[in-house]
Amino acid sequence: MAKEEDKVALEDVDLSAYSIFYPKSKNGIVNDYPELKKFKSFREINANDALFVWYYACEASPFIKITNDRTRAEKSIEKAFVKDSKKVKKSQVDRDRYLSGKFPAKVDAAIHDMKSFKIGPRLLASKSIETALFNTSTIINQDMSAIGVDQKEYISMVKDAVAVLPKLVSLLEGNFSVSEKEGESSESSIFDPGSAIENFHKKQE
Repeated sequence: MAKEEDKVALEDVDLSAYSIFYPKSKNGIVNDYPELKKFKSFREINANDALFVWYYACEASPFIKITNDRTRAEKSIEKAFVKDSKKVKKSQVDRDRYLSGKFPAKVDAAIHDMKSFKIGPRLLASKSIETALFNTSTIINQDMSAIGVDQKEYISMVKDAVAVLPKLVSLLEGNFSVSEKEGESSESSIFDPGSAIENFHKKQE
């Protein structure tokens, strides 16, 4: 079984040390995190707009604590649309419209959806699945004679454990779109997406 110290209580976790849907490649956050494809709003906007939405509305954005919407929009535009310090092209984004908060309907819908995603529950789910995988693996690896069960009962336990393993691994690999931050500044962040699978292996060492 998992050790008591391995159990997670959200009140004991510094949520600011984690991110969700962190932009990690040039493919765009919707391709980086297939979960977002389940939402019509994210399927209907382009990669730049999706990145803008993350910076503007995600709980994990480095700009989320900026209470002035116009300032937050301006910084988000710079991150999502400006390339190599070049000016934003009008064809890419209607800057004045975005700065005034009058977003296109599809972008506005994506902002609404992005605001609904919370770090705390996702982190708890990720850690809970990690614990479940560890406990399931323990069942399979333990000595039958040491736990006082007969062969038939042990085989039944292992059969059930093996059946649930693929689902747990799949959930853990998705990691609920949670990443652990490696370092952060007020205007930029560097994240190590990490892997809960690696953490799981470390527990077994």
